[in-house]
Amino acid sequence: MSADISQENLQHLLYEFTNITNEQIESPFTPKSFLKLKEKINDYAINLIIESVKVTKLNKAEKVSDDYIERASNHLVAKSKNRISNFIGALGGICLGAAFSNYLSMAATSTTTSVGAILTGIFGICGGLLITYQLKS
Repeated sequence: MSADISQENLQHLLYEFTNITNEQIESPFTPKSFLKLKEKINDYAINLIIESVKVTKLNKAEKVSDDYIERASNHLVAKSKNRISNFIGALGGICLGAAFSNYLSMAATSTTTSVGAILTGIFGICGGLLITYQLKS
């Protein structure tokens, strides 16, 4: 069997879980929240299966191993954390770059106003803080 997976196989893999009802297990969830939980778990499971198959293909293996599932899971978790952090870091870089550019422009043209210098300083500080936040997370 190869590492390819079809939509039918994916649905079959999730069939047993989706047929569990809130009453079959002792659950602290309301019926509506249990359905939402199952929906989110299904979404994650589908993404994990697809990512596991990608890792398997990348390693030129025939079957998905537990190591490939672990790598895929780590990659999925890291991806979601990194998106926000990368966006914040990019925004910080833009602010810091704009501040440096503005300071260089002020120095080159000798047209400095106190309001411009203060606003540029605020942009630089905010940019530096946003980049620091990204590096910390």
